[in-house]
Amino acid sequence: MATQSDEKVEALVAEQAIIAAAEAVRAEQYAKAKAEAKARMLTLLDRGVTNDRLLVPLPSDTYGEWVPNNPSDVARFESMGFKIDDTYAKSHAIHGSNRVADIIFMTCPMYVKEAINEIRAERFEKLHGKPDVKTKRELKEERDFRGKSDLPVVNSSVQETVDGDAIRQALGQQST
Repeated sequence: MATQSDEKVEALVAEQAIIAAAEAVRAEQYAKAKAEAKARMLTLLDRGVTNDRLLVPLPSDTYGEWVPNNPSDVARFESMGFKIDDTYAKSHAIHGSNRVADIIFMTCPMYVKEAINEIRAERFEKLHGKPDVKTKRELKEERDFRGKSDLPVVNSSVQETVDGDAIRQALGQQST
């Protein structure tokens, strides 16, 4: 026969088991809710929604670019052969038919973009030389300074390789 204290102990053990089971369920629900929130926040924090909107699939003969949506930039791009897109970016827009925030999607034929890239490359090479050539090219500002300045041009820079002992010696410390 169980005594009254044994019954109290059994009731207490049963109550603790119920509490432990409830805490396990709560911990499991908490972990599940946290995992769902983390999955939701991952795309938001990575700007995944906006990045997905900015990637517009285009045919191979068309080039597209997001342009600031102000009259001067739109006019500049239109003068280069771009036109405001009303076909490809519709499904990717957030504000209106082809806008994301303060930018608008504009397209042009691929040959227009290739011509723009070639002009930019030619200008770069004219100013800086070819990128694969390692010789330093004198810039226009340097030529103008040499030709117009009354100051003598002094180029006394020297490049030397030193090790730790040479640095310590120059600082007056003993080498270790």
